Amino acid sequence: MGVEVKSFGFLYMNHFSKCKLTSIACVLWIFLSIPALPQEFLLRCAGGGITLLDGKETSISLDSEIVKIELGNTTYTVDATFDLFNHAKTRTHKVGFPRYGYGDFKGIDDFTRLEIWVNDEEDSFTEVQGEAKIGGEKASEKILEQHREKEYPAFLEETRWLIKEVEFKGYEKATIRVRYNIHGYQVVSLHVWNYGAQYLHGTGRYWKDNIKKATFIVVDSSNTGKFWDAGFFDIRDAMFGEKFKRNYQIFTNLASNTGNRTQYKILDFEPQANEVFDLDICDETIESMNYFYDGHTKETPEIHENELENLNLWQLRILRNTFFADHGKIFKSPELDGYFRSKPWYEPRDDFKEADLTEIERKNVEKIFKYERRLKTNNQ
Repeated sequence: MGVEVKSFGFLYMNHFSKCKLTSIACVLWIFLSIPALPQEFLLRCAGGGITLLDGKETSISLDSEIVKIELGNTTYTVDATFDLFNHAKTRTHKVGFPRYGYGDFKGIDDFTRLEIWVNDEEDSFTEVQGEAKIGGEKASEKILEQHREKEYPAFLEETRWLIKEVEFKGYEKATIRVRYNIHGYQVVSLHVWNYGAQYLHGTGRYWKDNIKKATFIVVDSSNTGKFWDAGFFDIRDAMFGEKFKRNYQIFTNLASNTGNRTQYKILDFEPQANEVFDLDICDETIESMNYFYDGHTKETPEIHENELENLNLWQLRILRNTFFADHGKIFKSPELDGYFRSKPWYEPRDDFKEADLTEIERKNVEKIFKYERRLKTNNQ
């Protein structure tokens, strides 16, 4: 793994102190660790990567995994393509991918849409029960049925597998593609995050050698302009809000960090068991950073460059011009004019002057502008 570690660091952690909430509430959000999950951590359904479920030794390598996560207003679509290669004679394996969830509910939801292709031909998989735990204890199918009949169910962790016997031709490439739509899960927001998305990456090591390349592409197809924080976590950490990121050598492809798309790559690696790619998603860059929380604040913090790393060019442009908009600048650009006129705190002024900006605001504008210019140069 010969690439430099690049953090997924985002602005929201640095600016929680600006929230008009008690310090106790902020501490609870960051360090939440309790035996039962609040409703905000209810994950009704999520999917993940493919794996082999028959326990056989294999000659099949997973050469490429491309996972595109397209964000809607309250739902998201996962479109995952797996390129595999059989390094020996023709053989058959039981292949599966998970449908899982956790929370105080009676059972996980279905995908709102599911499509599967094997070697470019549309196919179908059969679903079977995987592991289930109630209150942390393994539960049989019979106990699960009793659980679903209760008016107030206990905390449930459930995984089901969609499986199929797949023939891998000798010394040939095979491709499996899975696409599904799903509702995002609720997260503790403090007015910051709207919903979360998960993808179970660590489904167990059964392939030949490490995964050669995994690419995660996050695309905003909503009409709101979303902002997200991404990382790899143990599912138990993500489940209980203790999101300590895995120390993978991950890098962001800056050429893709434009418009509404960001791309993350990992090379030659093995996911740890029960590892998830997790996204916390909000609708607005500025609101998520708490520069304008319930209106706007004059206590503008100084921006540091590392806080800009995962903002795309549109978000950077909005952030830079927000400092002018806060003082009532009227924008000639239709995009900026329309964006800021939609904000309740924006009050246009004919007598706006750039001298109205504070020293910190001017420094922030200059820092963002220089970063935008460098990002555009790197993308040429």
